[in-house]
Amino acid sequence: MFHELLDNPKGNEPGPLQSNAHRLFPSVVKKSHFERRLPSDPVPSDGKYIILGIATYSPEELQLLDDVEAAHQHWDKASKVVVFDVMECRDMNDMRGYVPPLGVVVQTPVVAFWDGGKLVESQTGLRMTRELLQNRGLLR
Repeated sequence: MFHELLDNPKGNEPGPLQSNAHRLFPSVVKKSHFERRLPSDPVPSDGKYIILGIATYSPEELQLLDDVEAAHQHWDKASKVVVFDVMECRDMNDMRGYVPPLGVVVQTPVVAFWDGGKLVESQTGLRMTRELLQNRGLLR
């Protein structure tokens, strides 16, 4: 589903391919079990709420979304997962609009796990993000 955004059977140049992935990302989110995170969206005061930001130019990060999507039957009833494309962010102030009160992000993806309106844990980088998602039951 998400990894297909970067499929390249025609051998297109990387720039246009990545721009197309960025442009199509919202429509793929609509077909998934995720919701799209917007910078103005509040964090709910109850329940488990996971914010996951990925770079649409990264095949590994798109695959991560596919892996979380494939495990939705394990988290669908207990958690709400919202996603965004970090390419929407020009700087750290923009990033904090998507993931408050995040510090400096030096690598993607980024994940924040909220419970009852409180930030419980956050991580950046593929390995650490994957570990958090596994530990919290969003990946198998």
